Amino acid sequence: MMVTTTENIPGRKVKEVLGIVFGCCVQMKHIGKDLRELVEQLLAVKVSHIQNLWRKQDELLCKE
Repeated sequence: MMVTTTENIPGRKVKEVLGIVFGCCVQMKHIGKDLRELVEQLLAVKVSHIQNLWRKQDELLCKE
C-alpha cells in the first residue's frame, strides 16, 4: 500500500483509492537559529507574565 498526496504516481497504476489524505512538512534550515528563536519566544512570554504580576502587585499596594 502506498500513501500519497498526489492524484497519480508516475510509473505506477492506481488500483484502488481508499480515501483522501493530507500531509504537513516542517523544515528547519538552521537548528541553532530555530532553537534560539524558540527560547526567545518562551522568555518573552515569561517576562510579560512577570510584568503583569508586578503590575497587579503595584495596584494592590497602591490601594492600601
